[in-house]
Amino acid sequence: METKVFLVSDTHFGHAKLIEWGRPPDFEDRLWKGLEVVQDLDVLIHLGDFCIGEDEKNHCGFMNRVKGTKIFVRGNHDHKSDSWLYRMGWDFVCDEYKNRHFGKSITFTHIPIPRNGTDHNVHGHTHGNMHRDKDVRDYYDKTFHVEVAPENTDYKPILLTQKILNPKSAAEEQRKIILPVEYLKAEKELQQKADRAVDNLPPKKPKA
Repeated sequence: METKVFLVSDTHFGHAKLIEWGRPPDFEDRLWKGLEVVQDLDVLIHLGDFCIGEDEKNHCGFMNRVKGTKIFVRGNHDHKSDSWLYRMGWDFVCDEYKNRHFGKSITFTHIPIPRNGTDHNVHGHTHGNMHRDKDVRDYYDKTFHVEVAPENTDYKPILLTQKILNPKSAAEEQRKIILPVEYLKAEKELQQKADRAVDNLPPKKPKA
């Protein structure tokens, strides 16, 4: 059986406030259901912001329900020590994880990082809408950065291949999802430019 690499981020178990900020009321149920896809031979990379409160209950529940090898890349809301996280059952804990997949070098982080010589930075943190974009706007590059927050993945883990093997398509989808205002503004400007070009065409000569 083939080993698959799944990605998930910003699960925020126990963070009810997120529902007020736009997450669906059943987001936790959808995340738990989606995690069932991970099998014993698979690898799951969690890109941080695991839970808010009840750490032991949430981590133990995760370990009891989710299969596979589990890598945890710490997020800005994850304050437990490495030794505590290992006791909970994580196979590897880090602040940044680098590896090669499908011929590409990838840096996995929670918060997007500036270009660092690898092919992609796979990250969470921005919640599908450039949440806290002031932290990253100066260097965010949709040809390098790939966001896998649940808001972009239908609240379930995503296969690494789905985002990485077609970066142009992924970047276009991110442009539409993360920056809808800018995207629509650009589309409107292009349409207005096309309309002006049509208006300036010389009138057609009548047929003889």
